Amino acid sequence: MEHVEVTDKWLYQYIPVLDRMIINKLENQAHTEYEFSSKFRYRMKHLINTRFIHGSA
Repeated sequence: MEHVEVTDKWLYQYIPVLDRMIINKLENQAHTEYEFSSKFRYRMKHLINTRFIHGSA
C-alpha cells in the first residue's frame, strides 16, 4: 500500500473534488417532492424575519 503525504497543497487540490462528490451523492438521494407543512413554513419565516430584523444571525 502506497503512503500519501497529506499537505496543505494536497488538501486544497483534492478536498473540493471530494466535497463535490459528496454533495452530488446527497442530491441524488434527496426527495425533492417533499412539501413542508404550512406550520413549519410559518415558523421558519418568523424565525428568519426575527433574526434578520434583530441582527442576531
